[in-house]
Amino acid sequence: MNRKALYFDGSSPVEQQVELTWENHVWIVKDPARTWRREELGLEMLAGDLHVTFASSEELLIIKNLTWDEAKRLGLHQRMTSSSRKMSLAIILALVTTGAFLGIYAAIRPVSYSIARAIPSEHERDLFDHITPIAFLNNSRCTDSNAQEIIQSLGNTLTEPGETPPTFEILDWRMANAFAFPGRRIYVTQGLLDKLESSEQLLAVLAHEQGHSDLRHNLGEAIQGLFKAYFWSIAVGDFSGALLVDPQLAKDLSDAEYSRSLEADADSYGGRKLYARGHDPKALADALLLISESKKDAEQDSSGDTRTSLRKLFKRMTKIFATHPETEVRVSTLKTQYPNVVSREALDQEQWRRLKNACQTE
Repeated sequence: MNRKALYFDGSSPVEQQVELTWENHVWIVKDPARTWRREELGLEMLAGDLHVTFASSEELLIIKNLTWDEAKRLGLHQRMTSSSRKMSLAIILALVTTGAFLGIYAAIRPVSYSIARAIPSEHERDLFDHITPIAFLNNSRCTDSNAQEIIQSLGNTLTEPGETPPTFEILDWRMANAFAFPGRRIYVTQGLLDKLESSEQLLAVLAHEQGHSDLRHNLGEAIQGLFKAYFWSIAVGDFSGALLVDPQLAKDLSDAEYSRSLEADADSYGGRKLYARGHDPKALADALLLISESKKDAEQDSSGDTRTSLRKLFKRMTKIFATHPETEVRVSTLKTQYPNVVSREALDQEQWRRLKNACQTE
């Protein structure tokens, strides 16, 4: 049987294509002239190619894409079957391992929220002060103690008798934002105070964020972030990131966007709180529209930033998979649920003026 093969002489990496003949257990190469008997050869199947080595020299023959008939004539068909089986087992093992990792990854979210709900609220702050660094938040607090007292008193009105209220604080950030942080901390930025048009809108925002806190949404997100860090450290074999608390986790939590259902739950929670205290839940709808407007303005201001533009493009491309609810839907829901409630201010004019100027430097 004649066959083309690649020949290496053992002294240089240069390959040479040769004509190979094997008959009656004798292997013959014409140029260079070489003859071997079967018992002098070492045969190994590698990915469908036959590698032939020699006991008495460093020479090597590689027969590419060995066919089944050729392997059968050489008595190697059992090796090809074994190699195929090993490859199949390797593929199956890889699929099973990948499925297991994906299953574990998918379970992280529900497990995280179950743990969050099981942690007593009175221990939440002590626990997460050691896990989520908040120095960058504390360093951003407005220094006007009177303004901080006003917003804390306003937030306290949302607390039921016998409950310990969250901590409400103002941050000297220009972006219009509010967020709940693990440890029952709720932050409002000066940028948001600049945008809001009434103290009732501020109260509505606080009620919504307290919903995230009381329903353990922020705590669930924090635990989920920690689990994912450990998960990927295990997956890639790098534990250096899992053993250290990354300050970026705190920043990510301040920028977090919740799922549709979680935002709807917080809207509903905040709406009930406001209604029970004689305030108009539609104030939250008005605040959402103002925040949405502010985000559009910020995007326009940073439209020349290449990185920002790429992020916006990516968000548009992946919008079909987005889970964050559209502002219009949330606004419509709130206005439908509470059509005839009359709005009223939550603070007097002097208190509201003090908050609007909370972070202005003297």
